Amino acid sequence: MATFPAIAPIHPAPKRTAPVNSNTLLGDGYEVSLRFGLNNVRPEWQLTWETTAANSTTIDDFLQARADAGEAFDWQPPDIAYALRWRCDEWTVEHIAYNWRSINATFRQVFEIAE
Repeated sequence: MATFPAIAPIHPAPKRTAPVNSNTLLGDGYEVSLRFGLNNVRPEWQLTWETTAANSTTIDDFLQARADAGEAFDWQPPDIAYALRWRCDEWTVEHIAYNWRSINATFRQVFEIAE
């Protein structure tokens, strides 16, 4: 299992949590909400790094390799003391200055059976 490089993002790092539900509106204002699966709450982190070109290349190459292989990776969010499994479906790299880059990425928690 690949582990995300130990390069800390800048703060604040917003965390978005959206339960996976199916809501059905019934007559007279009633509503039925069904939750799907055991792990129906899936957090996403909006992360930003402002770092050197070398660190930027390390992050970009790591994310690209996982995207090419369709693999998740281990990453420890700032609000818990252990790593979880994540995927990054989209990220951007911005050249700020000669040797300075900004990377924006969204990490989405995934639930997989460990190999």
